[in-house]
Amino acid sequence: MTRREMILSLVMGAAACSAFPDLSWGSKIGKTSIRKRRETVQQELFGPAVALEKARGLYTGRLSLVRRDTRETLLISYLNAKGEMDPAAWKKLNQFFRCPRTGKAPPISPSLFLLLDGVHRRLDARQRPLILFSGYRSPAYNRQLSRRDRHVARNSYHVKGMAADVALNGIRLSEIRDAARDFCGGGVGSYDDFVHLDVGPVRCW
Repeated sequence: MTRREMILSLVMGAAACSAFPDLSWGSKIGKTSIRKRRETVQQELFGPAVALEKARGLYTGRLSLVRRDTRETLLISYLNAKGEMDPAAWKKLNQFFRCPRTGKAPPISPSLFLLLDGVHRRLDARQRPLILFSGYRSPAYNRQLSRRDRHVARNSYHVKGMAADVALNGIRLSEIRDAARDFCGGGVGSYDDFVHLDVGPVRCW
């Protein structure tokens, strides 16, 4: 899957759940209507790229982050004026999401940044930074965590660069969870200190 296809798939899912909240998918409308609606959404949101002016209300194109382990902060515009991932910003975000044990910073799915931005926007969190508990994990580090904690999946999306565990000061974890579920951008998991978000299949636990 290409970078643009990942961005397209996430925004399409978000548009289906967020831009048209009055629709009860799969119960009140048939497959043909869903397909037509998706085609309409695609025409409204996309040109050759994800144009920010067409996706207004879903994303801001900016992220404010703080790493819980190192207290590093990052305030960055990650999409350019055309709605495309800015290469320099992507590099900085990859480094920010690096594995805490190995320091490795492989490419992170651009769709994950869209999901985090979309959830943050939906919560109207304003200047509050997302607290990053865990971004990328090397396979070895993930195995170490899974041996200590049964909640850590052996085939975690963290290893694939497709997941983030986050929290927001002043906002309940249940609110983050509910906003992420409504966004329909991937997996959502509730834990004691953070909410797990990934851009894998849509599912909740």
